[in-house]
Amino acid sequence: MKVSILDDYFDTLRALPCFRKLDGPDVEIWNDHVDDIDVLARRLKETEAPVLSRERTKTSGPLLERLPRLQLISQRSVYPHIDIEACTGLGVTVCSNMHAGTPSYAAAERQTARSYQIGIRGPRPPRKPADLAGHIRNTLTYSAANAP
Repeated sequence: MKVSILDDYFDTLRALPCFRKLDGPDVEIWNDHVDDIDVLARRLKETEAPVLSRERTKTSGPLLERLPRLQLISQRSVYPHIDIEACTGLGVTVCSNMHAGTPSYAAAERQTARSYQIGIRGPRPPRKPADLAGHIRNTLTYSAANAP
């Protein structure tokens, strides 16, 4: 799975202990910010899962349509910069941990990424975050039963 992390201005993510959890996938980190859709489309052409930093990168329909491998968008907090309707139409799952005290869907994101990485294509993740809790159970069960 190709993961692109956008807008890590100070290149801090690599130093975090949790970054080691992304040891398997092909991870690319971008330390600058780009608004130009053409540049973003070139950068993300092979990306399956971009990780957005808050509301920095506008993820519009015209950009999404140029990213044929896109499967999952992961980010933190609110998402007015993501065209949810376009994501839904293209079958792209959006995962966002909204605020303290609300459920975190990071487990589903990680398990889905790991499943894709080792070649297991289990149940397609739901498009609505509210449906993810059941999907986590289904994916974990499916992955455990079908792991090589």
